Amino acid sequence: FPVTIKPQSIRKYTLSTAYELGTATLSQSFSVTGLMGVHVTADGLRIYVTLDSGGLNPAGGRQVRQITLTSPNDLTTASLSTVELIPLVGLTGSSSTPWGVRVSPDGTRMFLLSDAVQGMYQFSLRFA
Repeated sequence: FPVTIKPQSIRKYTLSTAYELGTATLSQSFSVTGLMGVHVTADGLRIYVTLDSGGLNPAGGRQVRQITLTSPNDLTTASLSTVELIPLVGLTGSSSTPWGVRVSPDGTRMFLLSDAVQGMYQFSLRFA
């Protein structure tokens, strides 16, 4: 039977030698239930995550949520937003299983990777 292993935290590692993963040591961690995909903005102040239902989305299905950092790339200041979220079941269809997320550098487009349709969705983000 298939086994799915989902990470339950975002982890930050410090490398003593640039680009050498063998020199990595865990420096910070932030727990997130149902974590599927992660995207960190270039300024290091926002992390967008794709989550499975994990009890966080009453309607079921997956969603994108924003994690805000008060200091760039500092997970000790992380806060999972209860307001900045997008339920995905209505956008991608109930049979789709989006797992990866990317946001354009200017914050106007969101891209979702999906294994069910073996493709990518693109959405325009507008601000009120």
